[in-house]
Parts: sequence; C-alpha cells; structure tokens
Amino acid sequence: MLPESVVKRVKSPYPSTSDTQYSAEIQSQAKDLLGTGDDVLFTLIDRAALEQLTQLDPATLLPMQRTRMERILDLSVWIEMYAQTSPGDRSAACRARARGRHHGQQRARVYVLR
Repeated sequence: MLPESVVKRVKSPYPSTSDTQYSAEIQSQAKDLLGTGDDVLFTLIDRAALEQLTQLDPATLLPMQRTRMERILDLSVWIEMYAQTSPGDRSAACRARARGRHHGQQRARVYVLR
C-alpha cells in the first residue's frame, strides 16, 4: 500500500527530456534523413509519416511522436553501421548522429511507422 501523497504526486517524464530544443534537433535530424533517399530505410518505414512528424511544432510534440523519430534515427544508424560496406563507405552524417545522440550506446527496440 502506497501513501496517498505518493499515489497522487506529479509523475516525471524521466529519463525522457521535455526540452523543446531537443525535440527540434530530433526533427532536424529526421529532415536530414528524408533528404538522403535511403532506399533501405524507406522500405521499412513510411516516408510520408516521418515527413508529417517533422512538420509538427516541437513545443507540442507528443512523447510517442518524438520516440518514433528517435527510433527511426536509431534504425538509420543501425542500417548504416551494419550494412555490408567497409567503415570508409559509411557516411560522416551517420557517424555523427551515432556519436552525438547515443554516446556509444546501442538501443535494442525499434518502432517502425508502417
């Protein structure tokens, strides 16, 4: 049994951030991704749905909408990292996204927009 004060306390979005600048940066990276024409990625996800997400106001972006973009970016990085190419063939943008967003950590779950 939990005390009433615990049951009714305001919930925190931790470990998620509610900073609109973060949401805007995720949208910016997703827009960059839309410009790449990555055929492998866009056979798995709905390009139009991703484009819609990038057009939303970052201040009103729902957590699930932001999570979808994060997972698509994760999937893009994974595809490029594990594609049958040499490390020299991987794009600098992909490596920068991987370093900048995950600090070397890999994520296991992927949500696809189909």
